Amino acid sequence: MKYAAQKRYYNTDKGRATQARYNASPKAKYTQQKSHAKSRGIEFLLTFEEWWSYWTGVFHLRGKAPGQLCMSRYNDEGAYEVGNVSIKFHSENVAEARNREALQHAALP
Repeated sequence: MKYAAQKRYYNTDKGRATQARYNASPKAKYTQQKSHAKSRGIEFLLTFEEWWSYWTGVFHLRGKAPGQLCMSRYNDEGAYEVGNVSIKFHSENVAEARNREALQHAALP
């Protein structure tokens, strides 16, 4: 499909609805997380199937708001890879990062 034709399609109600469904899909969220990790300089070695195995059953709780879940790396170190990630509450992940920062600052001379 040429760009102009594609642009016209996405400017229709049907096109916007199709795009919105894709943007909320697990495949889109996987791609977004992988891209975000790359922009932060973090390796992302999970295949979609591996990534999905962590999210199966709780994907609907994924997000950044209180009570929602995120994928976390242990001690925020290393790559996103099997054995180095877990699913936890977003607030818990943020609290752990703040505690690590506080400990690092306290250890400075």
